[in-house]
Amino acid sequence: MKIGKKTLIKHLLWLTTFTGLTGCAETFSLSLKEKLLVAMFGAFEAPEGSEGNAEPRSMSFTLEKVTLIADDGTETEMYEDEPAAFSIVNRSQIIAEADLAEQVGESYSSIRVTLSPEATVVGKIEDNMAVTLGQSELLYTEVFSIEKAKELRLNIKTQWKNIVTYDEAAGTETATAPTFSLEIKYD
Repeated sequence: MKIGKKTLIKHLLWLTTFTGLTGCAETFSLSLKEKLLVAMFGAFEAPEGSEGNAEPRSMSFTLEKVTLIADDGTETEMYEDEPAAFSIVNRSQIIAEADLAEQVGESYSSIRVTLSPEATVVGKIEDNMAVTLGQSELLYTEVFSIEKAKELRLNIKTQWKNIVTYDEAAGTETATAPTFSLEIKYD
């Protein structure tokens, strides 16, 4: 039996694709776990009253707690690690994650994310501008439920436009604290 060149190539491509996909099954497995993801990013939105003329290049914070609060006031700590320092830029990044399997079917009235009141701003020329957060307990206050096989993502938007004042003539920078807004998305 004689096999044509095109037929052989088709079979080899099919075989390569099939074995590649079966080999990827473990690497790229589908996650159907209930999980809380806390993400944070710097947004080019100005906090009310900001009078600066520049945005930070990045900011550093310390995460202390992530707490789910039930309708009856019962609190469930979801972040059990030591306080952790992290930096953010203008792209979303995960700062904490927790397993929600034990909370499936439960309804909550809020999520509280507690940051250390001290934060650091990195500007154009200054890379260590200390600011005190006016809002270090961030509270999401709309009722939500933990659903089976769904990730719950809490996005923290850091409104940091114009929190840096850059004086080019003097070669100096100063910074004020940002504000925050929170939203939940299910994945």
